Amino acid sequence: MTDTSGNVVKVTTGGSTKVGISKTGKVSDLKPGSTVTIRGTTDSSGDVAATTVTQLGG
Repeated sequence: MTDTSGNVVKVTTGGSTKVGISKTGKVSDLKPGSTVTIRGTTDSSGDVAATTVTQLGG
C-alpha cells in the first residue's frame, strides 16, 4: 500500500481483518442512517465539498 504522500506502508492482516469492496454509485444509493466516510475539502465556514463518499457496512 502507499499513503497519500506516495510512501510505501506495510499493512498486516489477520483472521479478524474486515475487508470491504466498494462500487460506484450515486448519492441516491446511500441508505438513510448509514455510516459514511467522506473525503473532500473544507471551506472557511466548515462546509465540505465531497470528492468521495463511502458507505460502510453496505
